[in-house]
This record gives sequence, structure tokens and C-alpha cells, in this order.
Amino acid sequence: MSITSFHPAHHGFKFANQFVNHVVRVPALGIDITTYGRCGGMAFAALDYWHNNLPIPQDTSLPADGTPLGDYIYNRLIQSILANAFKYFDFMRLADHPTWFSKGIGRITREQEFPLLKSLIDQGQPCALALTKSRSIFEFHNDHQVVAYGYEEGDPYSSILIYDNIRPNEEHRLTFTTAYNPGDRPVHHSLTGDWRGFFVEAYAPQMPPV
Repeated sequence: MSITSFHPAHHGFKFANQFVNHVVRVPALGIDITTYGRCGGMAFAALDYWHNNLPIPQDTSLPADGTPLGDYIYNRLIQSILANAFKYFDFMRLADHPTWFSKGIGRITREQEFPLLKSLIDQGQPCALALTKSRSIFEFHNDHQVVAYGYEEGDPYSSILIYDNIRPNEEHRLTFTTAYNPGDRPVHHSLTGDWRGFFVEAYAPQMPPV
């Protein structure tokens, strides 16, 4: 097993991802466009604290909008989506299985993204990881973002250690066939079930609120 110094109990937030985002709200017109969760913001922010060697905030209560931490996590959410939008759209349009035009999500996950993840973790670098389910822009809310901080490669299965911001202080795993198997394509999450695949997100550290 290869593992970094990142660990959910020490470097993950102490509150669960229960954010509500009022993207557009005009009560007089009855307009209230609302989304739920800031998984990418929490993943990026947790990595920011780790990269800057700063202690993660110990508050167990969800930071409110208008507070430095709440707003920082929201801004990092937007940045995480913009930095990886093309990759999300690419995964949405591809089939799970190989076609004439693509390897398919199952093989791309194993043959491109897993080697990239291993390379980063072998260098001691945890990384932001996108878990994908969506097949169109209208299903984008079904995708998820976590922090990968270790892996174990085996035969026939491999696994990835992750910090999942929906459950603080806990260690979870992604498990999948190491080699592409048409009969077992999904990536199995120990908490949330099956995903089409995953990819390593583009990420650059920033200085979080202290």
C-alpha cells in the first residue's frame, strides 16, 4: 500500500457537507434556484490546508454563508468545477464500455486515471478525485468530489483510500477491478455505492482562511 500523510481524522473538516446554495434567489418573483452540497469546495479547501501545513478548523458546526470559511469553500467549489468542466463533460458523453470512438469510462478509469493517481500518491501528494455518474449536464448534481490519499494495487482488485466530505473523520474506500472487466465495470464506494468511474482533478493550492 502507498499512502500520504493526509488522513481524514486530522486533515478533513469536522462537519459534514450539508450546505445549501441559493444560486439565484428573488423572493418577490418567486425565483429560488437552489443546489445542495459543496463537495468540490470542501475537497479543494482540505487540500489547501494540508499543502500550506495549516491545521484544519476544528469547528463541528457548518460554517454559515458570509463567514470567511463558508465563503471560501463556496468559491473553491466554483473553481473546482471551472477547472475541470471539460473533463466532466467528456465523461458525460462517453459510454461505459469501449466503442469505435473511445476506450470508454471503464478502461479510461483504470488505464489513464488510476496510473496518474498512483504517480501523485507515490510522490506523497493527495489529490482531488471526481467520482462520476452523470450522462448529461442535467445529471451533473449526481457527480461527487473527494480527496484520495492512498491506494493498494492488487489482483484482481485495487482500492483507493478517500476522505469523503459527507462523513467527517472517517476513512472510506473505492474498490474496482485492476484490469478492465466488461462484467464488472463500476467503481464500488464503501459508503455510497457504485460509480461509473473517476478522474484526477486539476488542482492548484491556495491560501485558506486562518
